[in-house]
Amino acid sequence: SSGSGVFDGVWMGLQSGDAWLWNYENTNWRIGINNQEMMRILNNGNVGVNTTNPSAKLHVHDPSLPSFRLSNNGSGQSATDGYWLGISSNDAWLWNFENTNLRVGTDGQERMRVLNTGQIGVGTTLPATNFHIQAATGAQTNGLSLSNGTSRRWHWYVSSTGTLFLYYNGSQRGFY
Repeated sequence: SSGSGVFDGVWMGLQSGDAWLWNYENTNWRIGINNQEMMRILNNGNVGVNTTNPSAKLHVHDPSLPSFRLSNNGSGQSATDGYWLGISSNDAWLWNFENTNLRVGTDGQERMRVLNTGQIGVGTTLPATNFHIQAATGAQTNGLSLSNGTSRRWHWYVSSTGTLFLYYNGSQRGFY
């Protein structure tokens, strides 16, 4: 029913040194093991592992512990190696099993780092304390803010001269 032309059906072969497995039809691609579907590629490019209707470019479904793991030759491949992203019934988690730092960035720049010792740095790659914020100096919009979810906000920042300023709702309340 797919036709018998050169661009009909499924093609598997070698061409110009590349191996090909090609579906010429506007249909899904199913991959199974032990008479059970394990993966599906929809005709829109979405890939599903253990789901027949993937809703993203990569959709992994597991009723008990859906997860995504990255490992390399340096990390090893056991259950306690590499980097792991997943969800359980109560939590979503990002886990680094290695004795290495975890870095988070935006716009191509590192913004936060968690050292292998547990120290967290925001704006610094070498946090000196358990939680270290390093911001540009001299601007009231830099530093640390605490608020209660309304307009009530305390704000601390260090000026370019090293003075620590304390503000409440935009009004200076003190300095040290």
